[in-house]
Amino acid sequence: FAPGQAPVPPPPVCFARGYESPGDGCVGTTCSSWGEGGRCCGTNDGFCGEYASSDASQWLTTCERLDFIRVSPGCGIEVATATNGGGSLVFSDGDIQVGENPGYDQVRSIRLFPLLPPPPP
Repeated sequence: FAPGQAPVPPPPVCFARGYESPGDGCVGTTCSSWGEGGRCCGTNDGFCGEYASSDASQWLTTCERLDFIRVSPGCGIEVATATNGGGSLVFSDGDIQVGENPGYDQVRSIRLFPLLPPPPP
């Protein structure tokens, strides 16, 4: 590093938890901490897998009957109806219930990425 320069920090890791058939009880809920708390926070409510990525261009293969995806705070998600980001795409800046768009049991891959912080006042 040149004098006075700091190393570039690694990109943040974003997490998501997938749930199959949890019903409508997860929408609008929050977790007390990652993986703990109320509905769709831990391994309850049809939990089918946890995903993590620090590479915003990486598509992750998901379980096949996803209905609700919990996304870690400060992260966004893009879901696709085919593997590797193919098919129909839907973006969300947080948790997503996929019932109407792209449809229950339709998600096959996800991409996680950090959201930009708000501009200073």
